[in-house]
Amino acid sequence: MPNARPVSDLVYDCCETIITRPGPVIAVLTGPAVGGGAQLAAASDLRIAGPGARLRWTGPPGLDLAVGAWLLPDLVGRAAAMDLVLTGRWLEAAEALALGLVNRVCDDPEPVAARIAGRPAGRAQGPGSRRGNGGRRAARPLAGRTGGQPFGLGRVLAGK
Repeated sequence: MPNARPVSDLVYDCCETIITRPGPVIAVLTGPAVGGGAQLAAASDLRIAGPGARLRWTGPPGLDLAVGAWLLPDLVGRAAAMDLVLTGRWLEAAEALALGLVNRVCDDPEPVAARIAGRPAGRAQGPGSRRGNGGRRAARPLAGRTGGQPFGLGRVLAGK
């Protein structure tokens, strides 16, 4: 197996960028998100899922690595996080919604995410927002996709 450290470092750096940037990040989940993909989705401020979305933090098969699990307890609670990491099971969209990991499940999540991303920052932020804009112009939200299409680490790191 090739050295996974550079990829792991890139995913971690990308998550740090997502979490610390001054504007919201919206993840669009349309298919499987495993390991780093699940981690990137979890780092996002909002997660809009299609009915076929599913997440798994343990992967790749045979290595039993828990990737990105450090974000889970804050999102779903310790008990649910431990269940997902220790069993390595898939989390389907409906259950992810019930746990609060995704914010919405809809048939076509991309236009929903685009509408949310297009709202002025003052209206988009609510009591659960962890970032204020401090009077600055809001940063452009990012959106990533799963489900047969790359999430776009380069796009996220470049702020596009």
